[in-house]
Amino acid sequence: MKTDSRLFSRREIFQKVADGARLAALAATSRGVYPQTRYSMPGLYPGRVVSVTHRAASINLAYQTEPIQNMIRKGVVELTGAPNFVSGWKQMFGPADVVGIKVNSNGVDKIIGSSAALNEILQGLLQAGVLPGNITLRALPQAGQQDLQLAAWLGKTRHGGVGLGQRPDRHDV
Repeated sequence: MKTDSRLFSRREIFQKVADGARLAALAATSRGVYPQTRYSMPGLYPGRVVSVTHRAASINLAYQTEPIQNMIRKGVVELTGAPNFVSGWKQMFGPADVVGIKVNSNGVDKIIGSSAALNEILQGLLQAGVLPGNITLRALPQAGQQDLQLAAWLGKTRHGGVGLGQRPDRHDV
């Protein structure tokens, strides 16, 4: 019981400190149903950022496949420190992984994602051993043309078994 103008009594302060310690201990030990793995936060490369550019990646607002492919491969090698891009993809992904790719197909022709980039990412995932049925392409559901765009990209990439996700609100990864 407070007897003067203090905000908290000494007893209340000790109770709040104890409550905070219990909460911190609970937060540190609770991971839900998912076990800690090497891929858990903060990830394999905490704080590591790479930047890759290529002058010829876009010429007259048209994406160029070979420079984009080379940029992604170089970025994977620089990020992982692997001797080659296949080893780099294998450091990040494996056969047991389930991967969702959010594709930027916003309907504005000059600022959408590229099928060249998507194809290289899919190639990397497949070379790492991710099963095609465990890869889903997703787009936000606002624009009606997006599923058609994704289907067109998927056709261009020629990766059978890769799925189109219509409901990214459930597990948008």
